[in-house]
Amino acid sequence: MEEIRVSDYEVKNMFPEIEVLGRKTPDDNYEKNDCIEFIDVKNGKVVLRVGTMNTNGYYPFFEATFTPENMSTNEGK
Repeated sequence: MEEIRVSDYEVKNMFPEIEVLGRKTPDDNYEKNDCIEFIDVKNGKVVLRVGTMNTNGYYPFFEATFTPENMSTNEGK
């Protein structure tokens, strides 16, 4: 993954704005990852992860996970 592009697509499901931290998904003992994750700054939970996981393995895979329930504005809902 070389870049993230911003689209002008009109999103239909809007959430209140939150501050996020973008970071590369950490590698572990077995997998190397080329993925970025966006973490809610208030609660430290991953809200969005996108990229290629397990890049050095026999079965690398694309990950695109959006978890709106991890947003601090949605806690308890």
